Amino acid sequence: MKSILRNLLINAVKFSHEDSVVKLTLHQDGDWAVVEVIDSGIGMSAPAQEQLQKQIFRHDAVTAMGEKGTGMGLWVVSHFIHAHQGEFFFESEENVGSRFGFKVKLSTGDLSV
Repeated sequence: MKSILRNLLINAVKFSHEDSVVKLTLHQDGDWAVVEVIDSGIGMSAPAQEQLQKQIFRHDAVTAMGEKGTGMGLWVVSHFIHAHQGEFFFESEENVGSRFGFKVKLSTGDLSV
């Protein structure tokens, strides 16, 4: 989870304007914990979002994205989340900002240490 959060926060800061706010939110939605990273940065155009969506969910994305050098971190985030039976999502508006997030099932087991 630390790797997922770190990657999403670094991306938000990287693509935000200087002195802008990056928000990290956590809330419960039924049996799910929902985490969102919201920025007011440069955002993405609709075609850029479509391309990112294709790169994230391609089965051979590691090779293709490694060659291009873009989106690899989000591919890793998406696959880590799915490995934990979660869901990854994002939305963005060019020149307005982006919201990247995920949700994972809440644990019903004993978490005491």
